[in-house]
Amino acid sequence: MPNHRHPVLALALAVLLSGCSPAPAVPSRPPTSPKLLRESLTADCMKRRGFTYRMAVATPTPDPLSDGDYPAIVADRKKYGFRVFAPLVDPVDAKLAVEADSNDVLADALSPTQQKAYQEAMTTCYVWAAGRALGKKVTSHDDLNKQITDAVDAALGQEFDGDPGMVELARKYASCLAARGRPVGDVRPSKIKWQVRQTVYNQLWAVGRRQQAEPVPGRRYFPNLTRAQAEPYFREEVRAAVDDIECGEKFHLAFQPRAKRVQDRIGYTWGFQ
Repeated sequence: MPNHRHPVLALALAVLLSGCSPAPAVPSRPPTSPKLLRESLTADCMKRRGFTYRMAVATPTPDPLSDGDYPAIVADRKKYGFRVFAPLVDPVDAKLAVEADSNDVLADALSPTQQKAYQEAMTTCYVWAAGRALGKKVTSHDDLNKQITDAVDAALGQEFDGDPGMVELARKYASCLAARGRPVGDVRPSKIKWQVRQTVYNQLWAVGRRQQAEPVPGRRYFPNLTRAQAEPYFREEVRAAVDDIECGEKFHLAFQPRAKRVQDRIGYTWGFQ
């Protein structure tokens, strides 16, 4: 699922449907894909409120990293680590660039007053369209993200955590990491793959928190670092990322194809693919 710039609809954390204008009718010939239906409903809703919404309908292109190409992942880890501190070290690297969401571009061209109205309309439309397309109660973009994350976590746990072979591979994976000074807290097959990566993200948020005069508890702050300041963190990140993929080679080769099938199934059902 994924790490990209949040769309405009994510700027509002929660908007309930009570008090909003009546929801538009479902198109007479709705798309069959949950994603296309959600996108179509969102665009129709935005149009009725006087705004343009560009539907995200592109078919994802093959990605060796997400598709589980082990040699490609090793090479990427050696160059970019987990891609956490890498953008701070080399912000002009095209491979680290995040393509701007077309609806963000539309919103950025509006006046501040119009942007506020656009964001409110987007949140309302997204919440309504997601709930209607998926047949589930959705209260916000963050709420939908949490629901799909929980669904993926549960499905991966069911797929792997009772599999003796995967349990043994995860145990060896964890033992190797511990021998390299990187003990992990959760050795379940459905969780271990993200443990080392999460420690790097935790470090990123910790640096950002230390830069705040009065940080809000629980909030994640992206740090403001120069290249020179970020480089030591990045070098350690690369070492951690390489240790992780080397220790987890056999686990990765057994886990990734099955995990991708699970994630693709859940992603389609929840309207993300």
